[in-house]
Amino acid sequence: MQSLAKLTSASTAGSALKKTTIVQRRRNVVSRAGKSPNWYPGKESPKYLEGLTGNFGFDPLELGTEPEQLKWFVQAELLHARFAMLGVVGILVPEILTKAGFDWPGAGVNWVDAATFQYDADSKVYFV
Repeated sequence: MQSLAKLTSASTAGSALKKTTIVQRRRNVVSRAGKSPNWYPGKESPKYLEGLTGNFGFDPLELGTEPEQLKWFVQAELLHARFAMLGVVGILVPEILTKAGFDWPGAGVNWVDAATFQYDADSKVYFV
């Protein structure tokens, strides 16, 4: 801030008519305590979704109205998320090992092109 003030005073030293005023503005941040965000602003979150982790009120088809089905959906989502994390590991580890200098059939092949690479066996063995 001092350098800006020096720059302002240096640029206006020669002319008394020019004056620059620096105005700082503050933002007011308002938080709504107790009200969770909703995926669709203005729409109420369904009551049957209350208490779930990561609840943003998204259930447009009302698939979770039955408590037993909702428990199954929660477990299915956890399982799918874990498989997605394993997929990311399966992409990153070969890339890192290739850059570290490890060699194996298919080393250096981009993960997008892995299905078209000619391995030692038929590709249907690896990618079904």
